[in-house]
Amino acid sequence: MKKFLMLIVYTFQFQIFALGQSQPNILFIIADDLGNDAIEGFGVEVGNYPATPNLNTLRQEGISYLNTWATPQCSPTRASILSGKYGIKTGVMRAPGNLGLEHESIFNYLNRKTSDTYSNAVIGKWHISSPVNLDHPFEHGADHFEGVIGGIVDDYYNWEKVENGNIVQIEEYVTTHLTTAAINWIDNQDQPWFLWLSHIAPHNPFQVPPDSLYQIENPISNREKYVASIEALDHEIGRLLNSMDEQTRDNTLIIFIGDNGTPNPVLQT
Repeated sequence: MKKFLMLIVYTFQFQIFALGQSQPNILFIIADDLGNDAIEGFGVEVGNYPATPNLNTLRQEGISYLNTWATPQCSPTRASILSGKYGIKTGVMRAPGNLGLEHESIFNYLNRKTSDTYSNAVIGKWHISSPVNLDHPFEHGADHFEGVIGGIVDDYYNWEKVENGNIVQIEEYVTTHLTTAAINWIDNQDQPWFLWLSHIAPHNPFQVPPDSLYQIENPISNREKYVASIEALDHEIGRLLNSMDEQTRDNTLIIFIGDNGTPNPVLQT
């Protein structure tokens, strides 16, 4: 599995910096198992890329980091981002791992530095609680958690969601559901916010998304389904960004990463 990841940092028209705004909203989006060979613009010229117009816009108008590295598993990467420490310091050296409360999270750090100005939420995959603890995101300072405590779902169309400690069964395509949850949460905020949006896609199981979300024709193989999943993710990222009014967009710092790399069965070389 490739250790490279892509990292895009984007602000709409760079107005946050131009206007000197000191408390921008922060939208941090993680794609699961999306390596730098999987979308164009990150130095791996292999062709046959998914159609990702929204990510292309972020990349072209933002800042892309082309020499960025990650651990080859998702839990160590997530623990490092959450704590600001290498895996050797967090103790999360492999999946699933557990990030202990002795490590200050980015949520608690942000709260401490801004006198609790920010609302914050985690929507999507957590995967740094072992054994599973439904309160783990809150113990690390999240105000709201909605998603999957573990690593994956068995079925993108039928999966268990944890929402603030309660487990509910969801029968909706997971990328669409998490996007709608993110839109609803943002719409309810009346102060600066930080949203950690951690998608399941395009991690396996490789399943065909709803027809309206992808462009590749007749995805049959795992590689084709993987591509369709990336296209669906891009479509839903666009829906999220388009849901924001102009003022919100202009005051939002967007960071997009892949957590480690493309899985070997669908790796494009």
